[in-house]
Amino acid sequence: MTAVHFHLTCNPEAYDRLTTEIRTTFPSAAEIRSGRKLKSWTLWRQQDTSTPSNANRPFTCTVDGHPEESPELRTMRRAHAPFAVGYRGCAGKSMAYLEISLMLAKTLWYFDFERAPGVAGQLGNSGYANFKGEPGRQREDEFQLFDMITASHDGSLLTFKPRGDFWKEL
Repeated sequence: MTAVHFHLTCNPEAYDRLTTEIRTTFPSAAEIRSGRKLKSWTLWRQQDTSTPSNANRPFTCTVDGHPEESPELRTMRRAHAPFAVGYRGCAGKSMAYLEISLMLAKTLWYFDFERAPGVAGQLGNSGYANFKGEPGRQREDEFQLFDMITASHDGSLLTFKPRGDFWKEL
């Protein structure tokens, strides 16, 4: 959740698009719940991770039933899988994703947010040392997450402003 907030503050276009979509899709915060509206466009957004070479042949397999091996597929297999996959996958993954979606949608319904001003707003950004004092990654605007079996992070610090009088519903 922290990383999502961090990356939205780094990408104003995505932040604006998401807030507009949430605030126009749901007539009230009470309407933000599990269902078709919350998951709208999920399938079509997933195509962003599809490779152009396979765009016209989704779910294509070779004769032996294994997916085609390509550099793109190998890259996608190395993607971060926070709940693991296969038989060691987390049984609560769907519920966790639902709760994260609800939290994010309701946060953006009730509030506007931005990074805290000054040095405090840079906490969690590139180059920040981890809990062992080791240097972090040096790519600017990349959230610093220290991950093994569990994850740890510092930041990001944000300021939240209520949107109109909607907060009174809380």
